[in-house]
Amino acid sequence: MVARFPYKVFLSYSHEDKQLRNKVKDALIENGLSVWTDELIKDGSKWKEQIDNAINKTSAFVVIITRNSLVSDEVKHEIQLAAALAHPRYLVLCGSVEPTDLPDELKQIQVTDYRSRKVSIVNRVLAMQRLSSTIKQAL
Repeated sequence: MVARFPYKVFLSYSHEDKQLRNKVKDALIENGLSVWTDELIKDGSKWKEQIDNAINKTSAFVVIITRNSLVSDEVKHEIQLAAALAHPRYLVLCGSVEPTDLPDELKQIQVTDYRSRKVSIVNRVLAMQRLSSTIKQAL
């Protein structure tokens, strides 16, 4: 018997944004979601295959939107794969990115605002709670 994939949420991000990844991942986990990130790829594995496999097996796709992720070929590929699989996609807006900066295919998706210069710490916590609740309802 094949073991069931234990992760429900795939978290996409640019490697330049690891601190943000940790904050968002921790917030999702604190709110009861199981989160897959590329930290789980074992040494010696074919990383791109592992990422594609994880996107296929998870039920929801969360992408951290920053200036770095908007230009990352890997993040663009992950977004396209999640869309092709019809996974619910959730956008966490960070840094100096504005909703108008999003590519056309993402502009119609409501964002979770996690920008520190625009949103207080309390409101960022509440935003992650709302996002987690929305994901749980969709699963």
